[in-house]
Amino acid sequence: MRCFLRYFYDYTPYSLLTEPWLTWAIEIQNIAQNSLTYCKNIYDIERYKHLRDISAEMLSYKTALPKKTVKNLFCNEMCEQLSGEFQSNGETLQSDYFALDELPPLNEAKNTPAQVELCFQARHSKSWTTVFD
Repeated sequence: MRCFLRYFYDYTPYSLLTEPWLTWAIEIQNIAQNSLTYCKNIYDIERYKHLRDISAEMLSYKTALPKKTVKNLFCNEMCEQLSGEFQSNGETLQSDYFALDELPPLNEAKNTPAQVELCFQARHSKSWTTVFD
């Protein structure tokens, strides 16, 4: 979201930045994208894609940014910790940063050491090419 928010803050009047719909639209986008990552049911996938589109339409409508621009801003960003404290939840008990050679035990049904290594390689590469399996 940092990429989207940085762009959004640069081109949006302050009065819009304090509107609750902004938080709601971003939260809908996050929920839809996270659900699409793990969902296997084709009908649910269709619904989550629709929620993602609704979120982009909301932001496009209220900001006058083209919908395609909004979608690209959501999809093309590097994570960056901004603030806040981690709170354990039903999916994650704790959070921390690790060097590649100091990884804790992983739930390999979700992430393998090889996948994490690819992430490190991508982060440090100037011309990374997406790997498809």
